[in-house]
Amino acid sequence: MTLAKLGEFLEQNARLADQTKAAKGFQARALLQSLSYPQRFSALSYWRCREDYMTWATAPARRAFDQINPNNGLFTAVAPQDAYEDVHEVCGAGEWGDAMVVEWTVNPGPANTEAFEKSRKEHFELQKKEAQGFVEHKFYRAAGNPLRYLVVNRWTSREAQRAAARMPLVEEFNRAHPTTDYGVATPIAGEGYQVVRQW
Repeated sequence: MTLAKLGEFLEQNARLADQTKAAKGFQARALLQSLSYPQRFSALSYWRCREDYMTWATAPARRAFDQINPNNGLFTAVAPQDAYEDVHEVCGAGEWGDAMVVEWTVNPGPANTEAFEKSRKEHFELQKKEAQGFVEHKFYRAAGNPLRYLVVNRWTSREAQRAAARMPLVEEFNRAHPTTDYGVATPIAGEGYQVVRQW
């Protein structure tokens, strides 16, 4: 998407969000803009269950929305939509203005997945206790692929997130719990975002 069309893009997203809010099972939606690539946006949509989402996504009203609001080159989808299920969350306080989104894939084996899930919760419980600006940590497992995870770390600002990563206690935890302990099969793919709008 070109930044020249940003206003039109945001307006279309707002119209979609307004329609979605009335859907059964809808909980929240956030539109994020990449800090590294300002033309890249990601949307996080939260639903009570996958069935509720599919009911909305395949409804006549949803198809009608696409007909009334055609893409017309407004944006290009660079990745397919993915569904995730909750594993755990760690909640702090405050309004989030920045998010770090990280994808992980671990090697097969219940010992790897269990240890990895436990380590992530401990890691963010530590940040909640010690760091300034910690808002929330959400940890998800990909639907249909128990080896793939998504972590969404919410902070009041990018500066708060960076400061937390440099804290001695956090660095010590990372040294004591290297990713090799959990058989991480792929490099960490993380990207920072700023919050554009929430519904």
